[in-house]
Amino acid sequence: MAARTCRQCSHDSPIRSTLCVHCARPQFFPNVDEANTPEERAALDQRYQNARIRTSARAAVPVLDRFEATAPQAVLSCQLQRITTLIDGENDLYSTFHQRRQLRASVPSGGSIDWDELRLQTERKLFGDNMKQIHYATLTLSDNGPSPYGSCHIFLKESMIAHRASVFEENSVLFMRAKNVTIWGALPAGYRTTWADRMKLAAAKLADKLTSTTTNADFADILLNPGTTTADGDFIEVHVFGTMTLRTFERIVIEPGRSRRDLKIKVLRARCDAVGVKLVVTP
Repeated sequence: MAARTCRQCSHDSPIRSTLCVHCARPQFFPNVDEANTPEERAALDQRYQNARIRTSARAAVPVLDRFEATAPQAVLSCQLQRITTLIDGENDLYSTFHQRRQLRASVPSGGSIDWDELRLQTERKLFGDNMKQIHYATLTLSDNGPSPYGSCHIFLKESMIAHRASVFEENSVLFMRAKNVTIWGALPAGYRTTWADRMKLAAAKLADKLTSTTTNADFADILLNPGTTTADGDFIEVHVFGTMTLRTFERIVIEPGRSRRDLKIKVLRARCDAVGVKLVVTP
């Protein structure tokens, strides 16, 4: 496990510790520090440079440059029921996957794959004990997130998450399978980075999908392919450390659907208006 140097006492602590083990002062966000080690930066840079070389051979570098210049947002896609608790007050916390799992009964899914268990194994590998603090979002250039996860799309305010968000190559559970990462094996370097470098990672991953005829209007679908189920979408995952409330959000977009009849839209709109969050309910 990597270490980081405390900015106060100058001694090294485990990188996943949220407090310095020597002086107990708070440290910066572990997911960001792990994504920003010299090894991760060097490996990503190599992937990025290789991607640019391949793009140059296709005469598509200007397209790649335009793609990199975009500024995608982080969006949480969920079922409408997830935001009903936020109707009760602006300080209520938006729950993480781990917190929700603890509140529901563990029953067989009926399928051959236990996705909850795979997610827990993945979280332990990526974050250790900090897994309980992580929210999962995706990068998007459109007004929607991956719909298979739900018809409610919550866009996060950049000023509230940029300092505590890291980005990851793809759905982290599927990544572990694709890279054959075992419980005792090392996580391959170069597939995660900081929020500021999110488009460098996107370029390294997606450059081969860009051609000289790709238009700016095509970028959204290249960056985020929602798929038809939660197992076949392709996107860049965003890991946000720590708590969220209604004030963390920039806007909430609710897609059409019968289930929204059960949501107190007027109450939620009033809550959103009170803290400057835009609520969009599509026809």
